Amino acid sequence: MELPPEVSQKLEQFEALRQTLYAILMQKQKLKQQYDEIENAINELEKIEPNKKVYKMVGNVMIEKDKDSLINELKEKKEVLEIRLQSLEKQEQKLKEKLEKLQDELEKLLKTTK
Repeated sequence: MELPPEVSQKLEQFEALRQTLYAILMQKQKLKQQYDEIENAINELEKIEPNKKVYKMVGNVMIEKDKDSLINELKEKKEVLEIRLQSLEKQEQKLKEKLEKLQDELEKLLKTTK
């Protein structure tokens, strides 16, 4: 049985949205992992005594860095990640709503074509 053009078009649109949602979820997961790593690094750095040496990886080289400046740098990165994560969550929510709406439309169309 061949599907009507309208149904085929909506199915293609649904699949494209689903793939976009999957990409956003993967990106969100990756950013969340980076966020958790930064948060863990900040917590560990805050436990270190003020006079202890700390190092930062830059490429393949470890560079000595001031503890407080390193903590501030990590906190800034964490804030940027928070904003990006919030943006991705909004995109995810909008896509889920579009997918639900499109799924309802498809179900109605498929019922009427039978």
